[in-house]
Amino acid sequence: MSGVVIPDPRGGHVWIYGVDGSGNPVKVLVDAVGNLQIDTVTSALPTGAATAAAQATALTELQAKLQTDDIAIVSPGYLPVVAPDGDRLISYKVAYKERIYEGDAAAGTVALVTDVVAAGDVRVISGIVCRDTSHAVTRIDLFLYAGTTWYSVGQLLAPSANEWLSWSGALYLAAGERIEAYFYGVTVHDLLYLDCVGFEMSAPS
Repeated sequence: MSGVVIPDPRGGHVWIYGVDGSGNPVKVLVDAVGNLQIDTVTSALPTGAATAAAQATALTELQAKLQTDDIAIVSPGYLPVVAPDGDRLISYKVAYKERIYEGDAAAGTVALVTDVVAAGDVRVISGIVCRDTSHAVTRIDLFLYAGTTWYSVGQLLAPSANEWLSWSGALYLAAGERIEAYFYGVTVHDLLYLDCVGFEMSAPS
């Protein structure tokens, strides 16, 4: 049956018609269960407006990216974002705090060395402090050790007892790299410190 039938109070029925573009009467349609059927021929949506198919395509692409290194939500509070060339722009894994000390130094030259960066990580160091708390030393040298090369980070000449060599900024250490502090002219039994702070993040894959 096509058309919508409304019961007539006198016991008959009333048919509802529409009019087409040519002025001809056309019965209003219902579906198989009697619901009014309305087909939208045109709408007010602008050209290029999102359709259900376009939204489904966008959702599929987003879900695919969430499973790659382009966008990877690894855990709550950790959202690394990777540029197209694979360089990680933003990432935070864990706070980094390390203290290396020598409580009974030998006389002469003494080196304090941090742990190396683990494979798959990048360490970002924002602050370093070195000091001999017991006696004056000839000098303190601070290095970033990478492979077989030492890169100078700072130097303090003729510091007095407990005078700090202090550095702040951003040092990015790759896997296997570390910080080394060299104390020259140390007195036997001196107490030496090397403190480093910053954070670690996952290296780009």
